[in-house]
Amino acid sequence: MIVAPLKDLQIGRPMAKKMTTRGDVLQLTFANGIESALRMVIPIVLVRLLSQEEFGQYRLFWLIGNTLLMFVPLGIGRSLLYFLPRSTPAERGAFVSQSIFYFVVVSLPIAACLSFAPAWLPQTITGLTDPPLVLGAFIFTWLVASLITVLPNADRNIRWQSIAIASLAIVRTALIVAVAWFTRDLQAVFLALLAFTSLQCLLLGYYIITRHGKYLGWPKLAGLRRQFTYSAPFGLSGILARSRRQIEQWIVVFLFSAQSLAIFSIAVSFNGFLGLLRSSVGNVVLPKMSRTHAGGDVGRALDLNNRGNLSICFLVYPFIAFIWIFADPLVSLLYTSSYLEAVPVLRVYALNMLVMSVELSTVLLIYEQGRYVMLVSAGVLIGASILSYIGALQFGLPGVAIGGLIGTMITRWLNFRRAAKMLGIRFQEVQDWATLRRMLLAAVLAGVVAYYAIDAVRVLNNPVEILISGFATLGVCYMALSYLLRFLWVPKSMLGWQQWPASDNSLK
Repeated sequence: MIVAPLKDLQIGRPMAKKMTTRGDVLQLTFANGIESALRMVIPIVLVRLLSQEEFGQYRLFWLIGNTLLMFVPLGIGRSLLYFLPRSTPAERGAFVSQSIFYFVVVSLPIAACLSFAPAWLPQTITGLTDPPLVLGAFIFTWLVASLITVLPNADRNIRWQSIAIASLAIVRTALIVAVAWFTRDLQAVFLALLAFTSLQCLLLGYYIITRHGKYLGWPKLAGLRRQFTYSAPFGLSGILARSRRQIEQWIVVFLFSAQSLAIFSIAVSFNGFLGLLRSSVGNVVLPKMSRTHAGGDVGRALDLNNRGNLSICFLVYPFIAFIWIFADPLVSLLYTSSYLEAVPVLRVYALNMLVMSVELSTVLLIYEQGRYVMLVSAGVLIGASILSYIGALQFGLPGVAIGGLIGTMITRWLNFRRAAKMLGIRFQEVQDWATLRRMLLAAVLAGVVAYYAIDAVRVLNNPVEILISGFATLGVCYMALSYLLRFLWVPKSMLGWQQWPASDNSLK
């Protein structure tokens, strides 16, 4: 059972069994998979209980929260993944105290501003909740509680983190769906979200007290300065990288209607699958990479990154092919035919997901290349935002997404070249490109076979039948091709059925 008593979470006690990287990733990915699936359940229910305009306002509420969550942390939370694994208990307590202090001090004025609804804020924001205090209180609790998503990972308490993620997801889904079902009132849904983030804050406080309580103290400015100096460049680069997605949605808000945001956000939501895999693998692998790099084993750190990318791409590539080919029945089934305008945008984001599937940010992170990443992201952000704006005027909603796709392609290319330079190897040696190409070819061929096979069976008209048949056909073909194209060793290694092949990288 996923929801376990808090006493069973082993807070403050060492794990009885040392988890392998594979075990950590699978455990956290399973929990994040539950969280991501349940997060998609909420809009699937809400589109049937709220009008399209109200659903657009619900998406705007989250857009405000997620935009601030992108800007406010400045990498402070994720910096714990770097500092805690290499620190003493007393130092870990200091880093935790500093992080809490930062989030509270920065979040309070933002929440107060939204609560008092000054005249210079757009009416679409000030009039979103009644009273505006609801939005301000939500933002404060949402920002502070965000530490719960990274702190247990940094402590290497993966089991606790996994149970907490899944349990909170179940509570959030049950609460919001129940309130929406019985009230059909958007304002009541907003109050339910405030109650949920308040619960997250309580859970965060419980974890910190039981895990780090005796080492907590008043934050030291020198320590916070050290933490901020490390985190700020990566935080800013993360803002610049992720803000493209946020800016695209804000362009929709200001150029189109709330209904358009509802449609556009549906396409964006499918990126959550890659996000959950990336966060699960990254949060487990990054601390291990930090330790191996600190020990001088650069080749091992690169090998961990390569394994993470192979694992993610093995799962993501067929998913991308599936949503590209079966986008129409997928959107119709999940969000009703009223939202079919999201299909062209969804296909653009599928290509964007493909470009983002391989990442080297963890390599740049351990080499402290945040300043370079920040400069690249800043330049690309400006260009991509202009392209998205022009695309919106010329092509509507799909044009907004095309600008972001171009920006992602440029950013990835520049960061890959920088990583190769830092490692002192050729670009071709940075990743196992040959295996990645075979995976992509297999996904494309499996998708083509699935498309023509389903198209040939004329009796399949129901979206459920089409999706199940298409998923099964694509999956069987993909696994058969993984054998024929000789990359079946990847899923076997992921599942622990065989050892990962030894890297022949010259760094190791």
